[in-house]
Amino acid sequence: MGHETLALPIDATSVSINHECYPSAEKLRSLDGIVISGPEHIRTQILALYPGWRKIAIPKVGWLHETITREDYGTLPVDEIRQLADTAFCPAW
Repeated sequence: MGHETLALPIDATSVSINHECYPSAEKLRSLDGIVISGPEHIRTQILALYPGWRKIAIPKVGWLHETITREDYGTLPVDEIRQLADTAFCPAW
């Protein structure tokens, strides 16, 4: 559809993040929107990269990889995850 797309891969297993590899919050504000793939896995890293994440006033969509409740990990902290995005999509909600 003619949109420019930026890939900002975040390693969910990484403890340290090289801030120089990611665009500034100001650059994010210039975008039309953000799709967060797997916010349940990278929310800590997003908030570490962008402490003012909630102040970046552009549309944000979270596309969860996991279902809300599973036997192997219990229940995801949905309210915390939803704070990263205006809209969240989840399999088997």
